[in-house]
Amino acid sequence: MFVVRIKRSNEDFDFKTFDSAKAALARFRAAQKLLIDGRLEGCALFEARAGDAESAVAMVNQGTATLIDSNLGSGAPPQISARTA
Repeated sequence: MFVVRIKRSNEDFDFKTFDSAKAALARFRAAQKLLIDGRLEGCALFEARAGDAESAVAMVNQGTATLIDSNLGSGAPPQISARTA
């Protein structure tokens, strides 16, 4: 299973679980946009080798899930890649 962890200011973490990597990545990308807009403090995408959502979230909390990608609200401006001629 895949887990997207979202952190809003003054709130606990919010976890969304997905069976599909494609769906999880889409949710993570949407969260990144909210992060850029300043509406989130951070977001992360994990893969958890679990058969159900509850176990997958538990693995994330225990640190045993695999971190695929994350964006922490560091206050630094987002980095943008641009093609060079």
